[in-house]
Amino acid sequence: MKYSIFTVCLIFIIGCEPERSIVPNTHDNRVPEIINVTAWVDSISPTRKVVRIRWAKDTLKQYTDQLKNWEVFRSLNDTAQFTSRGTTFIPAWDDASVHRTDRDVTVFYKIFPNGELTTKGQFIGKPSDVIKLTVRK
Repeated sequence: MKYSIFTVCLIFIIGCEPERSIVPNTHDNRVPEIINVTAWVDSISPTRKVVRIRWAKDTLKQYTDQLKNWEVFRSLNDTAQFTSRGTTFIPAWDDASVHRTDRDVTVFYKIFPNGELTTKGQFIGKPSDVIKLTVRK
C-alpha cells in the first residue's frame, strides 16, 4: 500500500501531541509539598543507565487528601526548557531514557504535585527544587 508524502506528514502532525511546558504553580497550599528528595544514577547494564528519583510528601499539610499525582519534568544540559516526562501516582520516578555512552550528560528534573480537578481547574502545587545529576559516559 502506497502513501503520499502529504498523507504521511498529515498523520505525523495530527498524531503528535505538543510538548507541555511548566505551568506556574497556582495553589501552593492546596496540595502537600515535596520533601526528602533523593536522586542517583544506577547502571542496569554496561551501556544502559537509569536515573532514579525518590521523594515524600509533607503529610502535615491540611490538604494531603487532594493530591492526585506528581508530574515529572526534565531538561538536558540546561534549565532553559523543561518538558514533561509523565505523571506518577507513587513518589518515585525512574528515567531510563538517559543512557548516553559517548559523553557525559547533565540532567535536570523538577517535580510538581498535582491536585484534584475542580470547576476552576487543577491544583498545581509548589514544585520541588531543581534536581541536577550528571550521567557519566
